[in-house]
Amino acid sequence: MKNYLMLILICMSFVATAQSNSGYAYFIGDEFHGLKMANTEAYDKNSLVAGHRSLPYGTKVKVTNVSTSKSVIVTIKDRGPFIKGGIIELSHKAGKAIGIPYSKTTKTPVRIEVVGAGETVVETEEEPVARNTTPSTYDNTKKGGEVKPKATPKTTVKTTKPKTPVKAKAKPAAKPKAAKAKTSSKTATATKTNTGVYKVEVQSVQKAGYGVQIGVFNDINATLYKVKQLTNKGFTGIYYAKYGDGYKIILKNYDSYDKATSYKKALKAKYGISGFVVEFSAL
Repeated sequence: MKNYLMLILICMSFVATAQSNSGYAYFIGDEFHGLKMANTEAYDKNSLVAGHRSLPYGTKVKVTNVSTSKSVIVTIKDRGPFIKGGIIELSHKAGKAIGIPYSKTTKTPVRIEVVGAGETVVETEEEPVARNTTPSTYDNTKKGGEVKPKATPKTTVKTTKPKTPVKAKAKPAAKPKAAKAKTSSKTATATKTNTGVYKVEVQSVQKAGYGVQIGVFNDINATLYKVKQLTNKGFTGIYYAKYGDGYKIILKNYDSYDKATSYKKALKAKYGISGFVVEFSAL
């Protein structure tokens, strides 16, 4: 009886595992290319990476398209998808590798299998070459070799004693020259860059296109602080515009309303940032 119950429990565990490893694959939107993923690395749509809700970062997962039976191995570096039935979120390249045409609304039945864990391994065609740390060796500007500096020839100085000693007249001692203070280029660079004063470049742009407004701030200090936060998170294409006594912050500039709307939805789904589409010409 006990063996029978044990067999039932094992079968149930296999069924649960099969269910948990099957579901729909979605794409990580191309609009997030270059932005930081959940593991803080920049997302590259041309790399074999993926998002999962719970697997540790660095886990290697084999993803199989149920329809085509094509498989690809990806590395988990992001979190998602947060959609019912979604089991994994693929990069553009990973989806293409198993025959899924890119679309932000595409959902494809897949099976996933954990095949390993750890840091991402980069495969190369050539064997790695040990870096030479000898100070007398310099990298050649041309590919395929190193250039060693020529050895300095030894110079032999012969000293001949004069036949008749001659007394030299004493010359007055020369005044010592004041030593010039040498300034290290590294020190100068550090002084220049670590003063605590930073340059902010602001460029006026034409009032054309559509963006996503994410907030209005009372003064310029609060506005610049928000811009700094967004920049540190990897956002690009940040705009601000005068609005009464305050400033609006707007992300991206698209040539169509539909593209801006898609980005607005992606901001909400991926980062929890709410906003609405605005037309630059109306600012």
